[in-house]
Amino acid sequence: MSREQRLSQDHLRDLIDEKRLCFGDDYVPLSTAQSTSIKTCSDLVTDDPTSWPRNSQKKRARTILIDVWTHSSELFVLVALSVTPTKLGTLKSNTYLQELLKWWQSVPRQKGLQELVDRHSDILPPRKEISRSS
Repeated sequence: MSREQRLSQDHLRDLIDEKRLCFGDDYVPLSTAQSTSIKTCSDLVTDDPTSWPRNSQKKRARTILIDVWTHSSELFVLVALSVTPTKLGTLKSNTYLQELLKWWQSVPRQKGLQELVDRHSDILPPRKEISRSS
């Protein structure tokens, strides 16, 4: 895969911020496509990766999604709505989590996003310990 096709840390943050700005103070129901995107990422987090190829983009995406989910359900939803797991798996940064969390602490939070997370907990990963086995 060429460098131009890989997801950069800055581009990921920009995509997430673009989605964040779509939310306001009021709850807006998810479209079918949005619900599917979140469910796909949630399923990836809870899947057992032991049968996947060792260095697959799917494993990388799962690791990133688990890291994000562990720290912020709202940020997890924004990532799921912003980028496909396949594209997320191309992110090569080792500092993505620190950078995303630093950015997340610096931006205003939309009440509509939190309400979305609260109302759609059924399509989000469970809050129990998630196996990180690879």
